Amino acid sequence: MTSVLSIVVCTYNRSFWLRNCLESLEQSCADKNIAEVLIVDNNSTDDTSKVAEEFTARLLNFNYILERAQGLSHARNRGYREAQGLYVAYIDDDARAHSDWVVSIIQFFESHPQVTGVGGPYNAFSSVPIPDWFPKEYGRRSLGDETREIKDDEWISGTNMTFRKQALEEIDGFDTSLGMTGNKISYGEETNLVRKMKAKGLQIFYCPDIVVDHAILPYKLSLWWLLKSNYSNGKYGMKTLGYKGNAKSYFPELIRGIRHAVKLLLTSDEKYLKTRIYRSTSQLFWQLGFFVTLLKV
Repeated sequence: MTSVLSIVVCTYNRSFWLRNCLESLEQSCADKNIAEVLIVDNNSTDDTSKVAEEFTARLLNFNYILERAQGLSHARNRGYREAQGLYVAYIDDDARAHSDWVVSIIQFFESHPQVTGVGGPYNAFSSVPIPDWFPKEYGRRSLGDETREIKDDEWISGTNMTFRKQALEEIDGFDTSLGMTGNKISYGEETNLVRKMKAKGLQIFYCPDIVVDHAILPYKLSLWWLLKSNYSNGKYGMKTLGYKGNAKSYFPELIRGIRHAVKLLLTSDEKYLKTRIYRSTSQLFWQLGFFVTLLKV
């Protein structure tokens, strides 16, 4: 089936969330002739395949793909290689597309023929109550109310990003040494991809009209998980940021980070202790992960 847009949903052992995602995509794909949905199962051991079959059995533009190579980047690469559309959109399995998501993506590319990729904002939602201490900004992202090219220090989110298929083919997709692998936390594949595209002079934009809602999963509602996530993000920073230094040259920056974190911790007026710890040390945990990786080089 030839489509204008191919939507890739990579999934691993999240059948409950997957169903919600696919239901939102069914609504967003009102015109089934312009968009296909590719459900890429990355070796799930739950009932993911049965959930996918509920949709593929009755919707001709929904297709199920099993990707045996473990890792989100492997699954994302399989998605664009199987895609029939001119554009390949990625949405996480724990996200929900707004009803005009598909139309907004296609309209963007039609009005911006020179642009290679686009990302949009995402809002947060949760299936359980969010603790009072939890940082209010977590799980949501916006780069403003204007459609524009992203800056060099900005990025678009993997839960809401679309690229021309030809561009993905030209740079050989996502780096498979980066990204989540099963339950192992790993990041950086999206930033790395955008950096490679921008290095080739390709334009990546942000569009506020392309919106999804993204779940804050229950296990993420802990201070330890938030800090561990920042640490893991830092571990892959050297590759995604193209850092050329070493542990010795970065050490003074780490010391400054420690001093800054201590100062914030002692002077913060945050009401909740956990919020204070998070805001004071989140960047430091990123730096620690970054430094540990440098030590291994």
